[in-house]
Amino acid sequence: MIFRRNLYYRPVPIRQAYFLCMVVYIFFLNAAMGQEAALPLNSPAQTFLERLQIYGFSSEVSHSAIKPYDRIDIFSAAYHIADTGLGLSYFDLHYLLADNDEFFLFPQYQSPEESQTKFLQTHPPQSKSPFLGVFYARPAHFYALDHEDFYMRINPILHFGLGKEFDRDGLLFVNRRGIELRGGIDQKVYFNTNIIEAQLRPASYVNRFVDTFRALPDAGLYKDFDSRIIEGEGSYDYLSSSGHVGFRVSKHIGIQLGHGKNFLGDGYRSLFLSDFAKNYFYLKFNTRVWKFHYQNLFAELSAREKLPGNVVVPKKYLAAHYLSFQLSPVLSVGLFEAVVFAREENRFELQYLNPIILYRSIEHHVGSPDNVFIGLSARWDLARRVRCYSQFILDEFKFSEFFSDRKWWGNKHGLQLGVKYLDVLGMPDLDLQVEYNRVRPFTYTHYDSLGSYSHFNQSLAHPLGANFNEILFKLDYRPISRFWLCGKLFVIDAGTDTDALFYGSNILRSNTERNAEFGVHQGQGIRVQNQIFSFSAMYMLKHNVFLEAQYFRRDYDSDDSTKDLLTQYFTFGIRWNYFASRDEF
Repeated sequence: MIFRRNLYYRPVPIRQAYFLCMVVYIFFLNAAMGQEAALPLNSPAQTFLERLQIYGFSSEVSHSAIKPYDRIDIFSAAYHIADTGLGLSYFDLHYLLADNDEFFLFPQYQSPEESQTKFLQTHPPQSKSPFLGVFYARPAHFYALDHEDFYMRINPILHFGLGKEFDRDGLLFVNRRGIELRGGIDQKVYFNTNIIEAQLRPASYVNRFVDTFRALPDAGLYKDFDSRIIEGEGSYDYLSSSGHVGFRVSKHIGIQLGHGKNFLGDGYRSLFLSDFAKNYFYLKFNTRVWKFHYQNLFAELSAREKLPGNVVVPKKYLAAHYLSFQLSPVLSVGLFEAVVFAREENRFELQYLNPIILYRSIEHHVGSPDNVFIGLSARWDLARRVRCYSQFILDEFKFSEFFSDRKWWGNKHGLQLGVKYLDVLGMPDLDLQVEYNRVRPFTYTHYDSLGSYSHFNQSLAHPLGANFNEILFKLDYRPISRFWLCGKLFVIDAGTDTDALFYGSNILRSNTERNAEFGVHQGQGIRVQNQIFSFSAMYMLKHNVFLEAQYFRRDYDSDDSTKDLLTQYFTFGIRWNYFASRDEF
């Protein structure tokens, strides 16, 4: 068996027939090694690997800002430190190896060095007593199939929870069911797919978001749901799916074609590309060579809000690239550029397929109709305990106004500064993260609302859009291996819009509606102070089976008292192979 790693590719329907033909041509022309399935965002394995990086372990995922990570990189990191104990406990290592046990099939992991033999022998990928002799033959997977030319893993997905919101009738609930399938064929093609059917009754502030933007966070399209068991207004039903196929073009270049999400950044939030918006269709190229990781992303986005059934949702497109350069094992910098555009008849602008040109020059060439962003990022790991990180996004630049005190409306930019501190005061598994985010008014907007940096009326970057300051504190503690405690506090100072006046908060509005040309300041408009606090406890019963409880409080205080909203609730639930999305906005 031969296996090579690096770069990926996921499934995406692009409308130009000749572009699709090009993809198919590459696929069949290059009978090279495939790209393995990607790790779900927000899974425990992602946290384990990031801790390893800060501790100083050099792995294939040294460019930590580019997510999701590849499963083979996770497995390789755990495998090669199996006897060192660097930064990971016995439980953590067992979790990573079992979760990605398909890579034991590859030859480089079948003859371990003597220092690793003892550990691996105590962690066999076989269960002692499979259910009915077939199911859970591997401890992490409901069904596993291994063949000389093919492997497959099938797992159920379940998320069920109940809760009570203060001062509101009825119960909160969530009921998600689905299935995940991943595998590889001929050691050349790798795939991952899941489908989830869900009903939920979320908290009041989520209902307000749905009423305002006509989109359900993380889901997009939805329909109202009338539960016969749990009474209460504001319930929704939706279907969600994601998946990708991957293969390698050369030793260092890989492709993914898929439907899902991506994340760029080392922070809790991202000003470049986050996982807040619903899944989208994309084509992704990754090049990893020497100290560089270069990613090209082309995505088809939905341009407008919820429409009646049997109507094609208008399309727009995203082309983005991110270059990460590892200056040293502890220091890296990144360069980001993206453009959002729409054309008549949903046509893709083929010039943006050029993987190495600045999009701004193309945008000038075609008449400057599109919305272009550039960004810089940096990450520095200190003393094997601390990670400092930053992002700067620039939506528009005019030198004479950028440093002027006239406060021109077009000074559209955002800044992120953050720090992660592991094992606070020497206490193992007590981690603190502090992050500051600031985005100027009108950032991410465009003169044509179709060009906003959004997908299905949800921000592609920070969920708050623009015109805000935010500082967040996140404290994680694991007193025992299977038990997680997490407290989060968000303090947000923002300026919001009215129906008549646009102060730069809602990125879906055209910036030609702006309130002023000069004198535009941070937090202008209807001032809002929003404080969010949550505390959660989670216990892992079995592999990826979590019992969880959460207290959540959101105090939204606006100068327009009709918009004030205090939300408090408790929830309890169980998750099985489902990794929670983030809903703090």
